[in-house]
Amino acid sequence: MKSINWFVLGVLLMFNFEIYGQNEFAFNRLYKYEHYDCEHPIGIILVDKIQFQNNAEDDNFICVFNSESEIINVNLIERQNFVSSNKFLKNDFLQAHKILMNQFWTLDSVSKTDFSILKERFRLGKVKDTLIQGKSLKHYTIHANNPEAETFKSFHLIINTKMNSENVVINYPAFYYFLKQKGLKLKGVLVEQFFINLDDQIYCHDILSVFEIVNKRVVVDPLVKY
Repeated sequence: MKSINWFVLGVLLMFNFEIYGQNEFAFNRLYKYEHYDCEHPIGIILVDKIQFQNNAEDDNFICVFNSESEIINVNLIERQNFVSSNKFLKNDFLQAHKILMNQFWTLDSVSKTDFSILKERFRLGKVKDTLIQGKSLKHYTIHANNPEAETFKSFHLIINTKMNSENVVINYPAFYYFLKQKGLKLKGVLVEQFFINLDDQIYCHDILSVFEIVNKRVVVDPLVKY
């Protein structure tokens, strides 16, 4: 009986790797955000965030927190299928043209956001114009319908929509899927994002500090070991 179970497990793993093995991603944009007044639930203070993405899509992106550390944790998210996460020496990762990642897990039904309940949790505010450092920008607001349950009142995105060849990548899954459900695909450069808490204070405030055109490729292969 045990041998049969191991055989079945082996077949399933092989099937899984055939689907997801040797996935290659191309990223041509680098965004660096200064990250203010935000603490991860396990107590990690977030100082900054580097995000690699492709201006032609918003389903795949790389996120690196606290880039000043010598060893960085790199997370690649393919929203519909899997997440890959590896640790790298910071300079090696940032300078390399092509990266191999092998830590990998699929997203099951529990990990994916339930579209049906998002409209009950959030509502979209009226888009406003705002002026920052002489630039006219768009201000999008997502309101929490039950602020006490969500522990915040609203989430805000400030976007330079004149750079309309760029895609806005939102790395908070609930907001990403909420806007997708609304049929709203945001174009432009995300200049700022932040929350308003129950005391009407700003927190988890990301402010864009670097925007660059890059050429980085990432191969995700769960069968390869370093």
